[in-house]
Amino acid sequence: MVMILCAALLLQGTRKLSLMVHPEKSSHPQVYHAFIKLNKAFKDLDKSHVKAPGSLGPSFPHGQPPLPSQLPPQPLYQASKQREATLEAALAEKEFAEEECRKKVDEAKKREASLENDLANMWKNDSVQALYSKGGKSQEHRWPNKEEDKNRSRRQYDKCSQQMGDCDGNNEDEAKQVFTLSPLLLLLLSSIQPTHAVDYQVINNAANTPVGKRFANEVGINYSRDTLSAATTFIWRIFQQANPVDRKGVQKVTLIVESMGGVAYALNNEIHLSANYVAGYSGNVKIEITGVLYHEMTHVWQWNGNGRAPGGLIEGVADYVRLKAGYAPSHWVKPGQGGRWDQGYDVTAYFLDYCNSLRNGFVAELNKKMRNGYSDSFFNDLLGKSVDQLWSDYKAKYNS
Repeated sequence: MVMILCAALLLQGTRKLSLMVHPEKSSHPQVYHAFIKLNKAFKDLDKSHVKAPGSLGPSFPHGQPPLPSQLPPQPLYQASKQREATLEAALAEKEFAEEECRKKVDEAKKREASLENDLANMWKNDSVQALYSKGGKSQEHRWPNKEEDKNRSRRQYDKCSQQMGDCDGNNEDEAKQVFTLSPLLLLLLSSIQPTHAVDYQVINNAANTPVGKRFANEVGINYSRDTLSAATTFIWRIFQQANPVDRKGVQKVTLIVESMGGVAYALNNEIHLSANYVAGYSGNVKIEITGVLYHEMTHVWQWNGNGRAPGGLIEGVADYVRLKAGYAPSHWVKPGQGGRWDQGYDVTAYFLDYCNSLRNGFVAELNKKMRNGYSDSFFNDLLGKSVDQLWSDYKAKYNS
């Protein structure tokens, strides 16, 4: 009696399981095989291959379980499998995109670190001067705060990179124009030393005259103001005046364009530029005036030995700055030419460049010595030779 009762309970449990794993009730991929095993267990308990009326357990037509091909279609299962495959493909694509993004972020970080390192090295090993000597220039603007300064410099750097990428480097004039507007060196200088604002004003008193119109059309007030600022930053670099206490206490520089003879002159922190010279110049007047402004801005910032330094040396230092900025015009003499070391302008500029090649920073140190006076012995102090001996060596180098 107990055995029969146990068998009946087992058969009843089998019946419940059969409802759970019936192919028509479940979409599980292994449902058919589970159903077969359950049927076999039922047969073992019931000792019968065909279900008797009223008995418990799973039943099949004709006493046999259906084949997989005979099972009803399973649209829900198929749709589920399709969604699963679609999700897996989307997940794989997402993981691939994330990996590519991580790689790009890592590469960008490496490039940024490399750029910061390069800029730091440029400041240390005087490579900035080498860039300037190829025609590079910087710009300086007055920004209200440090954060705005940094953001502005970053935007200018991106623009500079694009400009430099568009220049093939084969056209000297094109390269000069690109570098003239390039703020790459400003990014370096503004990130290393604080900006000490100087006001720049440009007045075109000849704007309504025939000679003043070319300045307005081909040079312009805004470009001239930016050039004055860029020249200041470059001159501080040439003179190694990172510390404001080493500079003149100039707060404002004014450029006045007017009808007059000559080219230009600087007096009392004012630069007077001849509109007549601008109007009559044959060639790229914008580059020429840029070089002139670098020359005159040097007079604003250089020391002159309290008026005791030779005039030729003062003009030579100004043209040396113009030379290193990359704005030496084609009509200048060639290196080695000239009759005296203090002949001035281009002759003395090339001689100073020769002296600077013997001791990097020589011109900066010479200018520093001329803050309170002047003596020809400064050359011997810095280079170990008299200025006359240095001039003889310079002439011998060029067989002139």
